[in-house]
Amino acid sequence: IGALVSSSEIRLIDYSNAFKIKIEIDGVVKYFLFDTGASDLVIDRNFERELLISGSIDKNSSIRRC
Repeated sequence: IGALVSSSEIRLIDYSNAFKIKIEIDGVVKYFLFDTGASDLVIDRNFERELLISGSIDKNSSIRRC
């Protein structure tokens, strides 16, 4: 029995002693620090505003505000 295998490639960008990754959500492009130990994703208010304007999220999309 054959299995359907899917994969994705994420290019890591060298950033001093760490890596960044490029994220694009509905045309909004940002760079994030790639942290394999992180349990949450945090975005700043400006990025939240851009995603609200683009319609990618709505005011109820946030799980928790800092």
